[in-house]
Parts: sequence; structure tokens; C-alpha cells
Amino acid sequence: MPRGKIYMATRTTTGSMARLYKNLQRNMSKAANAAMRQTMQYAKETAKETTSFQDRTGQLRRSIQAGLTEEATPSMPVVVGALSAGYPEFGYKNTVGKFISTELYAPIVELGTKTAIGAIFPINRKALGHRGSKGHPEFGPVANVKEHPGVNPHPFIWPTMMQIAAQNVLGQTLEAALASLYP
Repeated sequence: MPRGKIYMATRTTTGSMARLYKNLQRNMSKAANAAMRQTMQYAKETAKETTSFQDRTGQLRRSIQAGLTEEATPSMPVVVGALSAGYPEFGYKNTVGKFISTELYAPIVELGTKTAIGAIFPINRKALGHRGSKGHPEFGPVANVKEHPGVNPHPFIWPTMMQIAAQNVLGQTLEAALASLYP
């Protein structure tokens, strides 16, 4: 060897390189899953803090859920997160133990109704309180409402996801997760 220079030689076998590669893939998949899970949790908290709609009962806010629909694996490096509201399995039980679902309610709040809704009938009562229909200028009980004018949209899921994307929350979270793997 020539003087003044240091040479370093490393020998490795194909098997140990394959193990290193598999460990790297596994660790990156874990980091991606953890980053997406953390990002979706942040999205859930952000969506629940929205003021875009009035939630008198709290049932719509309670139905907001987030999680992973697909996890990354070494053989399938894709992770998919989801933020949702209104799915029946995310409902809750009210004070008398009846299961309440926001299945139909959440999309109406998020998207609104572009056209008038048909007749509305009471479910648990014999009459509805209604103001301003033909023949009922004052508030009072009616058997049904012939036509509802529709509902304006009050989006809360889509703006939350756009905010998360604009802030690059996933990128920052993934970067931190990967940095913790190999400090």
C-alpha cells in the first residue's frame, strides 16, 4: 500500500445486502404508515374545529373520523389516508341508547342541495314547526312541508384536506419519520 493513504476494504455477501435492502424497505414502509396516520389524525382534529357549520347536537363532529385505508408494505409501497364523516359505523348512541347515524346528514352539510327537497314529514312527532310557507306566514305546527328550498353547502372535509396539502403536513411528517430512522 502506498504511504500516506488509507484504504478501506469491505466485503459483503449478496445475502447481507438483500437483508439490508429488506430492512430499509420495511423501515420506510413503517415510516410512511406512521407519517400518514399522524397526518390524518391532525386532519381529523382540524376538521372537528371547523366553524363552517353550526352543530347543535355535536353528532356531525363526532362522526368525523380519519385513518388509513391502505398501509404501505415492502412489496406494495402505497399508503392511503382517509378523512370522512357520516359513515354509519362512525355514528354514536344518544342519551337513551339509540344508535344515531350521520350517513345522510354529512354529505348534505358538506355539499348542500342544489335543488329543492321534496316534501318533509315528521318522524317522531305528529307535526312540524314551520315558518313562512304558503298559508302559514307565522311559525306554527304543520303536518308536512311541501317543498324545502334546499341547503347551502358548508364544506368542512374538502377545505381541511386542502389546508393539510397546502401546509405540506404529510411531507414534513414523513421527513421527520425518516430522519428518526437514520439519525
